[in-house]
Amino acid sequence: MKKLFFGFVFIFALFFNPLFAQNVSDFEIQVHDDGTVTILNYKGAAQDIIIPEHIFNMPVVQISPRAFQNKQLSSVTILPRIKVIPEDAFQGNQITRVTFPETIEYIGYRAFQYNRITSITLPESLEYIESEAFQYNMISSITIPKNVVVIGNYVFHANPIIQPIIIPDKVTFIGSYAFCGDNYNWNNNNRIARITLGNSIKYIGDHAFYGHRASTIVIPDNVAFIGNQAFFSNNSLTNITINGYVWNAGNAFGSNFPYQTRRSGVYTFANNNWTFTPNW
Repeated sequence: MKKLFFGFVFIFALFFNPLFAQNVSDFEIQVHDDGTVTILNYKGAAQDIIIPEHIFNMPVVQISPRAFQNKQLSSVTILPRIKVIPEDAFQGNQITRVTFPETIEYIGYRAFQYNRITSITLPESLEYIESEAFQYNMISSITIPKNVVVIGNYVFHANPIIQPIIIPDKVTFIGSYAFCGDNYNWNNNNRIARITLGNSIKYIGDHAFYGHRASTIVIPDNVAFIGNQAFFSNNSLTNITINGYVWNAGNAFGSNFPYQTRRSGVYTFANNNWTFTPNW
């Protein structure tokens, strides 16, 4: 994304605004020629913070990469106008709760990695979730908004997700390890009981749902590629329906699945054996 840095840097000091959980002086900002503000850095002590909509009546429209990284934050509320949360913006805190406005369109690389978030409500405005955005948190449930198009690599990797996952119809790409459990504790981390895939998905990366507990998987018509062990389960998977022609499925469903699957049909596991019924 192109970044414009016009104007000059203001470092505000000794000014308190009671609307916020922190002092305005805790923000280092840049004022642009159009009168808008970018927050460059947070240097305050407050752990429960609000990203304000205005600072000195100037609209806050951007956050710089790493602006809130490693600040020991506990909770974050982002007020409207912000559309992009950039890379590493809130990485490495102790955040348990995030409140997003309905203006966020993009969450960047590692934006909330290494926190303690247990549950999040993502805004309906969101379209792109970059790689590792929520990796290594404590998220047990997540709702993917209907306008999301891309879910990057490792986005929710190493979270103890137990609730069903519903992928909306606009999603076209699910990256490698996107919903996979911890690399060093796969069997104990992922408890996804049901997976519903939207109709526009074309690509599902390696280990995307590794370790899930779903018994049934339905692969939509448009899926062309499924990566290695993308749906490997702990012996829970008993029914797989493939509605189209998968160009590459490799070892997508685990080592005990005997088919190098490309054929449209229903695969059923019973009596310790997989059988195939074609869709014709």
